[in-house]
Amino acid sequence: MPSTFAIAIWHVHIPIEIEQEIKAKGPAQGVPDVINLMQGWLIVQKPSTIHSFPGLHPGEAAAISLAIEQSARLLIDEKAGRKVAATYGVAVVGTVGILEELAERRLINLSEAFDQLKATNFRFPSVALDTILKLFEEQRSKAP
Repeated sequence: MPSTFAIAIWHVHIPIEIEQEIKAKGPAQGVPDVINLMQGWLIVQKPSTIHSFPGLHPGEAAAISLAIEQSARLLIDEKAGRKVAATYGVAVVGTVGILEELAERRLINLSEAFDQLKATNFRFPSVALDTILKLFEEQRSKAP
């Protein structure tokens, strides 16, 4: 993720389980330490109740539970987790969607962000990112 992503325009709440997953994996080569990058606007907290969702790992269950509790939008890329969240009325967005929103607000350069994303182990087809970028740039060129 680009360093400009760390602009304090939101507060991001994550459950302890997700923080532990991120710390256990550590930053990938060429990818910044997400926890340090988000200091100042990352809030780690435990949901008051963690619901049981068969087939989901504890981090996903805790994140969905926290989103339900806070009536918040959930950043999740896993298909199974997105489906479960949607059945509980939780609005979901993926990593690519967040990057697009930041680019629309002119907080990041989408081309650079996608290049950095492609250099990670993020599972999303490069050709799809290229198509999204092309559409984004076409829309941007038509905007007043």
